[in-house]
Amino acid sequence: MNYSPVQHHHTQSREFKSARLSQRGIWITLLQYCTSQENNGIIKNFASWKPAEIRKTLNVDPATLRKKSTLWNMVGEDLHIYGYPHDKQAILNKKRQTLANNTGVQPSPRPENNSSPPHPVKSENKTPPLAFWAFLRNTCVMDAWQSKDLNQKEYAAAMQAYQQTITCGDRDWQLLKAYYNGYYKRGQTRDSHNNKYYCPASRLKFYEDIIDVLTKAELWAKDTRWKPKNSPANEPPPQRNLAIPPPQETDVPVTPEELKQFFDEINPH
Repeated sequence: MNYSPVQHHHTQSREFKSARLSQRGIWITLLQYCTSQENNGIIKNFASWKPAEIRKTLNVDPATLRKKSTLWNMVGEDLHIYGYPHDKQAILNKKRQTLANNTGVQPSPRPENNSSPPHPVKSENKTPPLAFWAFLRNTCVMDAWQSKDLNQKEYAAAMQAYQQTITCGDRDWQLLKAYYNGYYKRGQTRDSHNNKYYCPASRLKFYEDIIDVLTKAELWAKDTRWKPKNSPANEPPPQRNLAIPPPQETDVPVTPEELKQFFDEINPH
């Protein structure tokens, strides 16, 4: 979730009112982390987190979390946070599935819960699939994006976007490019009901919200009656780092008659 809904019945509860003022602020921070991870308010294996990892990931002093509080508590190795918005999570999951059904793009399953704090993965230590490079090429819908390398945050978001759009075809990429061209170069920013389309100018936000962008692009295509260009059905999309496969070896020897016939064909008298 991109927001942390704090409901009134939680802030009016006995747990919230009996907590110290400093603990209430920490609770908001913990709740924001949990909603961003969508972990149902449970940070698994929290007991194994190092103090430096707690400070860096949660921006909270580890010593304060060891103090007793009604807003969080340890259950075995896991840290449980009070007041996680399970109802909002269920609504969001339902909306995602509806968007997926409407666009034909199934969202990738999220990991159950983080057992350790997230660490950035350096791109040079991981070789992505060729389809991922094709995805990056196809999603360079802005001229300003094409000459800039991905930073670590964009790389991670792009990898997740690739998993969400793994079933997209050439038509979808044509649509995205046409959608951005119409939005930013032709001023087609609003639909027939004067509602503004969602078309992020940041490459990071584009990757993070790829399903929402595809959904709005479909609405834009319907409003503008956009049609994709015909492309050969059997022509695969160009890919980066596509190595030329070595020739296949054969165990069948070439006979002198076949060799003579070959040279006769290429050098007729």
